[in-house]
Amino acid sequence: MPDTSIHRALTRAALQLQTFDTGDNTTLVQEYCTYPDAYFSDRAKELEPYMFFLDGIQFHYLPDTPYTELYRYWQNGENGFCRRGKFVNENFRHAQAGFRFYITQAVRHLKQKETEEGKKFLGCLLHMLEDSTFGFHVLEGPGGADAFFLDRIMDSPVPPSDIMTRIRFRENAAWQNYTPRSLGNTPDEMLMNLYTAYCRAAGDSRKCAYRFITGTLANHPEDTEQAEIRMTVNAVQLCADVIHTVFQLAEGKILPQKRPYPLELLEPYEFPFGGYGIYRFRSITRDFAAAPNGEKKPLELDRGPVEHGIAFGSHIEGNLRYWIAPETFREFTAAFGLHPAFPGKGEIELTWINDGKPVETIRLNDSRRSADIKIPQPKNEFGLSFHSSPPCGVVVIAHPALV
Repeated sequence: MPDTSIHRALTRAALQLQTFDTGDNTTLVQEYCTYPDAYFSDRAKELEPYMFFLDGIQFHYLPDTPYTELYRYWQNGENGFCRRGKFVNENFRHAQAGFRFYITQAVRHLKQKETEEGKKFLGCLLHMLEDSTFGFHVLEGPGGADAFFLDRIMDSPVPPSDIMTRIRFRENAAWQNYTPRSLGNTPDEMLMNLYTAYCRAAGDSRKCAYRFITGTLANHPEDTEQAEIRMTVNAVQLCADVIHTVFQLAEGKILPQKRPYPLELLEPYEFPFGGYGIYRFRSITRDFAAAPNGEKKPLELDRGPVEHGIAFGSHIEGNLRYWIAPETFREFTAAFGLHPAFPGKGEIELTWINDGKPVETIRLNDSRRSADIKIPQPKNEFGLSFHSSPPCGVVVIAHPALV
């Protein structure tokens, strides 16, 4: 819950880092970045055109997405045990719709030289990102709970929710030396990368909030200071990237992007949770596999070591789903298989999905431990579904590349 002064400080800091000429931003800093809060006043009708709603929910504080449906509810059906129902990531659904609206509107108006109008939409987007990555509301959102959850589980003389309202913006070289990066060369590519950046920044700021609370209760000012610095860095850098990319798109500049693009750099909107071995208590791991004792183990297939990729525990059923910007990548390539260090018995069936439709199904077992996949034109709902009974080991997706 950054107050108005903190919203202005975060926005001003992100603007100071820009390499594009963004013009006079006085009103963006003083007013536009406060619009989502100002809507709850006698200015509601005036500000209505700049508010985005989905299912009656303002693009301001997005729905939380707890992971309960991913691991807890199962029932015995005709073909054995299965999940009770389809997992829906409401936070992703609202983030995707809202990001698309504000990116499109800001870029369109800036292109048409309607600069102040474009900055009004940009200010609303920055406000939501600042709320999600700084202060009181970081406990909510993707993978989050309500902001009063810690009040119910911590026995402290001051409620954690009260403590979180003390978090303050920090002037620090950790963000002052940052160079904004491009989130893509099209609105869809920006949306894809922004969802990942938003989830990662919000997740790290959530850890900062917990450190700030425990540091305050233990009277450790060095912990609270470091938590405030890191949270400020998360919010300022994310907003700086958004401003940079919006102006880049408005000016029609094509910037070099990393190619090929490793899939593990993106944030899935659905992922396996629970499963074989230690993965019973965790989801995917990136660039390592988790051993039964919790130690990190190098990725590997029966054909040899793997430099980078994704690992997860096999389960009765599960999904790994990403949203891939259409008209962006030519193909997807990867090897995948069962990690040789985890000798689970049984068979796993993996079905690759592209554009929401199954494209190839492969079974892995003791006699066939790995396979290759190549999918042309990856786009929209992308990833895989799997079924395994009993859980038969740890799955590795090796060198997954969007080309």
